[in-house]
Amino acid sequence: MLYIYLALSSAALLGISASWLYGSEALMDQGWVDHAFWALILGGYILAAIDNASGLWCQICQRLAGRVALCQRAPCVETVG
Repeated sequence: MLYIYLALSSAALLGISASWLYGSEALMDQGWVDHAFWALILGGYILAAIDNASGLWCQICQRLAGRVALCQRAPCVETVG
């Protein structure tokens, strides 16, 4: 969740500073601002998904331990014997 908050706040700061620097009317001519704004937000969501994926993967592997070959290499699954 921290990644999402940081991405939204940095995108807001980018939008405010670009609007202050270029003016609200001139932002239509600056296409990079729109791309950078959405890239910051998307990057935050991707980082949050990667951060949460390991926890989800461990929950799935704990339920399917021994049945799926990929779960045998997961760091959270305990191997017996």
